[in-house]
Amino acid sequence: MSTTQQHTSEAPSASSASLMGHRVDKLNCPSCGVTLDLSNFEADETAACPICHHLLEVPRSIIGHYSLMEEVGRGAVGAVYRAFDLELGREVAIKVLPRESENNRVHLQAIRREARAAAAINHPHVMQVYAVGEEDGVPYLIMEFLPGPRIEEAIQNGGNMEEAAALEVGIHISKGLRASHEASVIHGDVKPANMMKSSHGLTKLVDFGQAVDATNLQEIELWGTPFYVAPECIRGASTSEKSDQYSLGASLFRMIGGQWPFNGGDVRSVLKSVIKDPLPSVRDAKKDVSIKTASVIKKMMQRDPERRYANMEEALQQLEDAHRGVLLIEKFHQTAGTERK
Repeated sequence: MSTTQQHTSEAPSASSASLMGHRVDKLNCPSCGVTLDLSNFEADETAACPICHHLLEVPRSIIGHYSLMEEVGRGAVGAVYRAFDLELGREVAIKVLPRESENNRVHLQAIRREARAAAAINHPHVMQVYAVGEEDGVPYLIMEFLPGPRIEEAIQNGGNMEEAAALEVGIHISKGLRASHEASVIHGDVKPANMMKSSHGLTKLVDFGQAVDATNLQEIELWGTPFYVAPECIRGASTSEKSDQYSLGASLFRMIGGQWPFNGGDVRSVLKSVIKDPLPSVRDAKKDVSIKTASVIKKMMQRDPERRYANMEEALQQLEDAHRGVLLIEKFHQTAGTERK
């Protein structure tokens, strides 16, 4: 479900309501533990505990011991909800698959593989996965809740990020990918839409749904968002550490340059361009980008995987060097009272 967004709020549709367990009529106060009668309250209303006066947002429904508060994203096979863990007293996100799905068994197996892949990585720049389960035929995945935004939102409609800010994102994601690769997990779907901000300002790599199914990646990713796919994957090669590196480089190109490195009128044209056209420099899109940053991005995006950095550790070191250089340039211009050109 690579299109889900965990921080934008929209009311669930009638069809999504059927995914969400049962109505909440009684709930224990998370502060003092007394049982509250919520039968006269509607979802999203605020109820006050008569004992400790704790204010409680009435959940839409409950799955397991998780109260679902609001739908915050929707993908091809299900939805993501902001929820509250009633046992541990913390906010979480729940990815819920539809009960009536014809491919539910396949989706349940996929969500379990996704959970295992993400759970193998314990790193501050990778979204945590807590549990996977099923209730009344509804499969669900419990994840760390990230308020966002997604990096994709910062660059929509031709926008771009400041070079230093984009490089900081790239450094965070590189660290997450390094940990992922050390755990023998290939993400397979690195792009700005799968990079999210935490409440502490960290950028985290999210959505490992493609990390466990390279065949599915070929079908969905290439025909959905072809702009970040490595050339060798278009030709049919399996995803790899080097293809993750290419996708991060293409993401940085888009974030800084304000445009995709390769474009076209349709998906086929984009894929053809990725394979055959000369690799552009991000300085062609934005002339004030530092030479070092442009060089690092171009190295990460080399058409031949063997010409890219040997691993994410090497790429990370180069991104950190580029970031330090940009900060020095900005400090110089700030001190001199001049504008960077």
